[in-house]
Amino acid sequence: MHKLCEMNRDNDLETTLAGLDAGLRVRHIATFDVQSCEPEDSAAAVFERHPDFDQFPVTQDGRVIGVIERGDGEMGGPVRDHFRRLDDSMLVSAEEPLTGFISLLEEKPHYRLVVLGTRIAGIVTRSDLIKLPVRLVAFMAITHLEILMADLIRARCGDDDAWLALLY
Repeated sequence: MHKLCEMNRDNDLETTLAGLDAGLRVRHIATFDVQSCEPEDSAAAVFERHPDFDQFPVTQDGRVIGVIERGDGEMGGPVRDHFRRLDDSMLVSAEEPLTGFISLLEEKPHYRLVVLGTRIAGIVTRSDLIKLPVRLVAFMAITHLEILMADLIRARCGDDDAWLALLY
């Protein structure tokens, strides 16, 4: 019976992950009304106008050409002297499943520009990881762990409460 229970748990996890992958995407946590700046703007002024933001897409002729990131150092001079040029490590599809995307924000850069169709349309940052869709993914993972732990305790200790003494 224990092996059957394990198979059902694995199947439940796979089914749940497939459902989350189908239903919860980067677009559900991204910000699409993004503030941007131009290469000629003052870098210091950009961050003074929006003190809560750490990244701004840099646009030229209506196209994103990079991102300026809040740094620890002085941000004197124009944005063009401080911004990071656009490269593929900064991009993510709006249709990327959240279950695979969340761990990407551990790597630098700690944000991604969101590609919707054929254009860069938004941004997703670490602060977006507190939004409800991410909480649902985390809740599923924690609940699955709790179920596996309960199964293991029952398999090793039976149905009595003797295992509680092991917690002290």
